[in-house]
Amino acid sequence: MKLKEILTVPGISGLYKMIATTKTGFIVESLTDGKRMPVNSTQRVSGLGDIFIYRNDEEMPLAEVFKKMQETDGEKLAVSPKGTDEELKKYFKKIVPDFDESRVHVSHIKKMLTWYGILSGKIDFTKKEEEDDDSAISFQDKEGIREVW
Repeated sequence: MKLKEILTVPGISGLYKMIATTKTGFIVESLTDGKRMPVNSTQRVSGLGDIFIYRNDEEMPLAEVFKKMQETDGEKLAVSPKGTDEELKKYFKKIVPDFDESRVHVSHIKKMLTWYGILSGKIDFTKKEEEDDDSAISFQDKEGIREVW
């Protein structure tokens, strides 16, 4: 499994992988419990490979953040996503020392830690993902072709 194949659906907790397309969207499967559900093509969906973290000078891909977490902590994080705001900021400062504290909120850090917990052991973040033009999945909606990731 590659990071760019993993989806997050705003308003619905957890991480998903797309398993099929439908006339009105697609079907996703939860990585935690395997439950499947439909997602409408009008819902905003993000691939984890398309998420970046604000830094003071430039943005950092989420994959790089996960790689640093894996190098620092392995599969078991040193801090819980349910820790205090100060603990989470201190930990994240250790992972990404120059993150933009005005734009990266504690809720973002909690989400990243939770996602890392779901993905650890399933993905080796130290391996570089190869670019593959055929990896993008798209479907037809009212406005035309819309890329999912």
